[in-house]
Amino acid sequence: MVIKEPNPNVLRQEETINLSVYESSPTYPGFEFENSLDDDLDKDYSAGKEGVAQYVVLKLNKITSVGSLNFNWESEDNFANEIVVRKVEADGSLSGNLVQGEPVHQGDESNVRLSDMAKDVELLRIDFSEFHGQPRVLLRRIEATSGISQDVSRDASFGSMSFAGPKDESNPLSIFRLPITMKLKSQSDRLALTAKSDHERVMRFMDYISKFRIGVARDSSPDAVLDEQVGACGTFTSTLLALAAAQNIPGRSISLLNYPHADGHAVAELFVQGKWRLYDPSYNTFYIDKNDAGGLPLSFNEIRTLYKTSPEQVEIVSNMYRPGMELFTGRNIFVLSQPAGVIGPDHPMVFPLSLDVNKLPMLDETMFGPEYQGASFIGAASTNQNQHWLLSGLVPGKRYRFEVMPAFLGGDLESDDVVFVLSAEVSLRSGEKSLNHTFDFSRKPIEGWPIEFTADDSTAIIDLSHSYRGPGFRYMQMSKYEVKAVK
Repeated sequence: MVIKEPNPNVLRQEETINLSVYESSPTYPGFEFENSLDDDLDKDYSAGKEGVAQYVVLKLNKITSVGSLNFNWESEDNFANEIVVRKVEADGSLSGNLVQGEPVHQGDESNVRLSDMAKDVELLRIDFSEFHGQPRVLLRRIEATSGISQDVSRDASFGSMSFAGPKDESNPLSIFRLPITMKLKSQSDRLALTAKSDHERVMRFMDYISKFRIGVARDSSPDAVLDEQVGACGTFTSTLLALAAAQNIPGRSISLLNYPHADGHAVAELFVQGKWRLYDPSYNTFYIDKNDAGGLPLSFNEIRTLYKTSPEQVEIVSNMYRPGMELFTGRNIFVLSQPAGVIGPDHPMVFPLSLDVNKLPMLDETMFGPEYQGASFIGAASTNQNQHWLLSGLVPGKRYRFEVMPAFLGGDLESDDVVFVLSAEVSLRSGEKSLNHTFDFSRKPIEGWPIEFTADDSTAIIDLSHSYRGPGFRYMQMSKYEVKAVK
C-alpha cells in the first residue's frame, strides 16, 4: 500500500510512502490483515465477517497528510456499505468521521474522498461494516493519496468558475455547499440543444447519466461525476439537478431513507410544466398516472399517495435496467421509506431510532451508519434531523435515564455561537411531558443531557427536536446515546 504525493499541477501519484498494519480486529477465520498491504496479490486477506464491523489501523512511515483513499477488492457483488476513516491522535483518541461520499455497490474499485484532509497523520484507522450479505470481502489493495486527485490546470480553472455559487438560493445543490460550474453549464447546453420542452431536456440529461457506471468519483461534485462517468444515486441526483438548473429548471433533492434495511435512495424533483415532477436518474425512471392522458411524471407526494390508495394506477416508465432496480423503484421504496421527502435545512425530518435496555442500551459514534440513520447529528444541515426514540425492555415502576451526549457544535457559526437548544417530548402510557435543554459548548468538557422518567410500561417514546430551519447550517454532532436504570 502506498501514499502518493502531488506534483504542482495534478494532485496525484509521485513519491510512494510505505504503510504497515499497526493494529487490526480479528477477521474472517483463517485470514488476517497481516501481509494484506504488500504487492503480492496472491495473498488473500479479509476486511470482515458478515454482520460484524472490522477495522485496521495503518501506520505511515512518515507523518504526512491524507486526502483520499482508493480501495481495490474482490467479492461476488459488493464492497462494504459503510467505511469510516478516522485519524488516530497522539493521545490515542480518534478524530471525527473523515469520509465524504457514498458507498459502492458493485465493481471492484472505489475512491473515497475525505471531507477534510487529515493533516499530520501517522496512524489512520479504517472501519468496515455492512457487507450486504457477503460473508467476507477480500481487500487487494488500499491506496491513500495526500491530495484530492484533482487537475488544477487551465481547463480545470474554467471548470471551477461558477454558474451558481455553493450558497446561491437558485442552486439546488446549495444544501450540499456545491457550486454549479460553467463547465457543467456548457455540457448542459450541449445536451439540451434543440430540445422542445423542459421534460425533453430532463430526459436527455437522464439518458446521458444512465450510461454511467455505479461507483464513487473523486468527490461528490457533478463535475467529478461527469468527468469520470461514475456515481451512485445521490451523486447522480445532484448531477441531474445541476444540469437542469443550468437550463433554469428549478429542482430539489428527495431522500427515501431506511429502506431496504440499512439503505435508502435519492431522486430528484424538478419544476416542469407548472408543477413538481419526480425523476430518478439512477434508473432513468419516472412515474405516471395511467388515467392521465398527458403521460407526464407525477410528483413525489402524488406517487406516494397513489401507491397507498390506488397502486394499480401507477405506471413506471423506464428506459434502462440497472442492478438494484427491483429494490429501489416501485411501491415499497415510496411507501415503506421513513423518513422520506424533500431534504434541506428548512425541511425537518424525523428519524426512527431505538434502544433496548437489555439488548442494545447504548449507541456511540463507532456504531453510527446506515443501520442507525439519523443518529450522527441533530440539527439543520443538508438534512434537518430530528429523532423519534423507542426505548424498550423497561420494567414498569422502575426509574430510567436516557442520556444524550453531543461531541461538538457545527455549521455556519459566528464566533459567539456556543449554544444549541434541544426539546424532548417524553411519551408514557400515563401521559406526556415536554422538556427543553440548552447545551453550552463554551464549557469544556461538554455535558450531556440526562432525561429521567419512571416507566409505566415495557416501552417509552422520547422525541428529540429542534427549531433550526436554515438557511445556515446549525447542528450538534453526536457522540453517544444511552438508556439505563437509575439506582
